[in-house]
Amino acid sequence: SYLWKVWEGHRMAQLCCEVAGAIILEDTYRTRLQMLTKYFRAKFSSIHCCYAIKYTFCEMLNLLISILNFWLMDVVFNGFWHKYIHALAAIPVYDWQLWNMMSSRVFPKVAKCEMFVYGPSGSPNVLDILCVLPLNIL
Repeated sequence: SYLWKVWEGHRMAQLCCEVAGAIILEDTYRTRLQMLTKYFRAKFSSIHCCYAIKYTFCEMLNLLISILNFWLMDVVFNGFWHKYIHALAAIPVYDWQLWNMMSSRVFPKVAKCEMFVYGPSGSPNVLDILCVLPLNIL
């Protein structure tokens, strides 16, 4: 994000400053649109080519960072994606039992909870109970 902001230099914001507004006059819109078309039709191919190369480089860098995040998450969380890929593979073949079993391993729907209650004498009692996690049941 930082690299693209430095390279881009708010060029798109400057080019579209009055065209992207919610309420603009028709004359202003037409003149800005004509200026934009003249700008893009002009022979600035080296500028546009450099702009496109920088944009493509930033997108490739984003892809590399995403892959690195997947790999790091897999290492840190002890094979997270290796377990979850089996759950995703069950969806196209409509094997909902396998989907439920594999996704429950990755995203549990039930967990052990401790509930603190106070008895009639005022002393705390700890109860071990099963908690249903409603956000994971879709």
